[in-house]
Amino acid sequence: MQQFSDLVQGVVELADEAGLAGIAGRLRVMPIPAPNASWQDWQQYADALFVILRDERDLGREWGFSRKEVETFNDYFYAKELLVQCLKVSVVSDRQAILAGLLSPPQG
Repeated sequence: MQQFSDLVQGVVELADEAGLAGIAGRLRVMPIPAPNASWQDWQQYADALFVILRDERDLGREWGFSRKEVETFNDYFYAKELLVQCLKVSVVSDRQAILAGLLSPPQG
């Protein structure tokens, strides 16, 4: 269970670094169910996470992507994940600006 708490804390820190204060703030105050909580409690937690993502990043919409488009998105997000991991161990002048650029939705 500690691993899950650490994962959530890592997401909060990443959101803070990326300038996504809304996500970070909402995750910070949302209590994580106890390890022995009922499946209903965990479902409520999952639903609350979905609401945060829907509200803050406009996720949850039915897009109707083709299989090829989904594969392309998976490749894109995998590449972004690798870039974020590289950024964590690199020496750069403005880590927050780079991270915000990587995690922000495309403009235009």
